[in-house]
Amino acid sequence: MRGKLILAAVVGLVVATGAVLAVLQPWRTLPRGLRLSLSSADFADARHGYLLLGDCTDETCQAWVAATADGGRSWSGTAVPGFTFARTRVLVDGGTQVGEGWQGILRYELHALDATRAVIDGFDSPSKRWFTADAGRSWTSVPTAPVETVAEVPAGAGAFQRFQFVLLDGRSATLATPPPLPAGVMWPGTLREMADGSLWIQQDNRVYRSRDRGRTWAELFWPEGLPASGSEYVVEPTDGRTLYVVEPREGRVWRTADDGRHWDSLGLAFGVSMSAWGVRTVGLSTGELVLVSPLDGPDIDRTERVIGPTDREFRPVDPGREPVGQIPVLTLVGPAPSPVAVHGTDRSMIELPFSCLNPRCV
Repeated sequence: MRGKLILAAVVGLVVATGAVLAVLQPWRTLPRGLRLSLSSADFADARHGYLLLGDCTDETCQAWVAATADGGRSWSGTAVPGFTFARTRVLVDGGTQVGEGWQGILRYELHALDATRAVIDGFDSPSKRWFTADAGRSWTSVPTAPVETVAEVPAGAGAFQRFQFVLLDGRSATLATPPPLPAGVMWPGTLREMADGSLWIQQDNRVYRSRDRGRTWAELFWPEGLPASGSEYVVEPTDGRTLYVVEPREGRVWRTADDGRHWDSLGLAFGVSMSAWGVRTVGLSTGELVLVSPLDGPDIDRTERVIGPTDREFRPVDPGREPVGQIPVLTLVGPAPSPVAVHGTDRSMIELPFSCLNPRCV
């Protein structure tokens, strides 16, 4: 088994300074007992985000979407017309039923296009899609078949199966010149656009970069000896020029400024291996990389470390520094079943009035 490469989503710093309880606001009052799948949550920026929820009062669940415009401090919601799924229970953890697997939600993916537009895509056959253009206040069903082939990746687009991209009206377009994915690969992985306009796509152990909106693609080189068998890696393109590879289990970091032709080995961000706990990574548009020690890790160091494009050593993050180019991230407050919290870009932790019953939803 070769190492697995993960092109990390840009997430907020997650050192909490105290929990804040989220407030529910109208459009409609959200029903009690809504269940959340963390794989169905997305933030367009530091303030605007969406959660895909399920109201499962019997064996059929009604899908709801909650939206926030203040970084998770308050939420409004509405039911998605025509979007229901079967409530599915699964056996986990050695055959013992320890939670409920909300597979109906997991078969759908929510993607925030910008502050007011978002889509929900279904993976079942026939595929389905719902679209909002008013920040989640209303949702309509739209076709999923591509309506055109485009030469460049549209601004704010997200990559989907067969290299389709969602346009600003919710419909799909296909890219004329996709990167050379391995034979048989249907899913292109995560698409990210950096501050310099470059596009980055990860697929398994491959990372591709385009500097002309997707007309041409280049595959990046790895640091020598990587990927190691059985290891996972996070790739942070930061400003689109300075690229970092992080082994999150230990917190070991490599850096390149020439698309992988030359690499600097930066060692362990915290000076010691983080063992099985792992670290979080935050790539900044300044070309810097922030690593956050795990909240449930060893007591030796629960802080943040930062390194820049030309730095040789990691240094502590200035507590008064304003976060740059980040979005919030969701985590469980404790072992599942558990409440869910949003770690904001201001280092706050906001507990949400939704629970996640599936122990593997994170």
